[in-house]
Amino acid sequence: MTYADVEIAAEKGVRGQVKLISRSHRLGEVLTPTEVFGQAERRENFRAFWSQRDGEITLVGLGVAWGVRVSGEGRFQEAREWYRELVANASVEGPDVVGTGPVAIGGFRFDVEAETSPEWAGFGDGIMVVPRVCYAWTPEGRWVTENRIYPANGTDSLLQMGDEQRVDVSVELGEGERWVRAVPGALEAVESGKVEKVVMARRLGAERRGRVEVGEALERLIESESRCSVFAIGVGGSTFMGATPEPLVSMSGGSVECICHAGSVARGRTPEEDGLMGEALLGDAKEQREHDFAARFVEQALMRLCEQLTWDSAPKVSKFKNVQHLSTAFRGMNRKGRDILEFVEALHPTPSVAGVPTKRAVELIRKLEGMDRGWYSGPVGWMDHMGRGEFAIAIRSGLVAGSRAYLYGGAGIVEGSDVEKEYAETELKMLGLRQALGLDG
Repeated sequence: MTYADVEIAAEKGVRGQVKLISRSHRLGEVLTPTEVFGQAERRENFRAFWSQRDGEITLVGLGVAWGVRVSGEGRFQEAREWYRELVANASVEGPDVVGTGPVAIGGFRFDVEAETSPEWAGFGDGIMVVPRVCYAWTPEGRWVTENRIYPANGTDSLLQMGDEQRVDVSVELGEGERWVRAVPGALEAVESGKVEKVVMARRLGAERRGRVEVGEALERLIESESRCSVFAIGVGGSTFMGATPEPLVSMSGGSVECICHAGSVARGRTPEEDGLMGEALLGDAKEQREHDFAARFVEQALMRLCEQLTWDSAPKVSKFKNVQHLSTAFRGMNRKGRDILEFVEALHPTPSVAGVPTKRAVELIRKLEGMDRGWYSGPVGWMDHMGRGEFAIAIRSGLVAGSRAYLYGGAGIVEGSDVEKEYAETELKMLGLRQALGLDG
């Protein structure tokens, strides 16, 4: 069955005729999560990895029991309806433990209206998959879930993408120069009042001798970026991966949490310098303004969806390996039992990755960046049949295929932005993944 077959089947109502059987049980001794993922890289057409930022929950999904490819502005609703129909008729056996049962994992493109470049062709506007096998490492132990669709339908072919895309990364050597030339146009739009903020991202193409071992790179990210969510989505011969500090939304037991990061500075070389730089960040008017844009946006979006919404009275400094961010945490209760993709749709894209106002900023990005972001800065994550889940903004990320990689980093352009400083910020944001992939030499 191909994706064309799936779309035709959906139109004819065949989707509701399949039944998902999901069985979970404890797992004995097993390889580490990154080893499981790495060994499947050449065997499975779909691979998913998610390690929560506190390290408590790690998921590895392999193969396709049932999946959906969504497109256009209605992609989040389409994914919601697909999953709702699937689990409504599912037979689920196993404990009520996070990571077990019919977990769906996937992600979405940043901008569905932007032209798709060859390296992103296999990912499309969005993919959500209930893996054939899903491993979970949790505080309650190790678990494995086997998902099957009846009647059987050859669903592994759903994500058959063929060989990895052959892209000549040598053409990317001028990407930095192009970004520097484009930023004055963004500043002009800010100064003229067309936008208050626009996030300008750039792409770094790189190639190394020998294949990039994604499992090993994920292990290095987990070790070095312990406060980030480490993720990977593999489709065919390509893997989109990263370590993002930016959770979009998480849900559990009716509670909703969101952390907004915007405004940044580098880490200091000594504890004393690091502390002084953090204090300076709190007092920096330009960085505070950039943070306020994002925090107000999140507040307004969550007010429509949550009850008992609370948030930090003032931004705090969150410290990551290479960067310090201004952060505001939000907490609330889910109103009317909304599922997590409704929150994702309301929050994406945030000013942290797009700008203010959103529509004008995205149009400007489309015009000035001169590249395809693909899934970079889009939502990635997971959800389950019990209303739990977590999605993050896929920043500090890159696309890997064989020995080649595209790395992405962005900077918020507001009044007072300096091109050289913003360029240095993009370099800093790409550094962690660059080192993990062995591309820093």
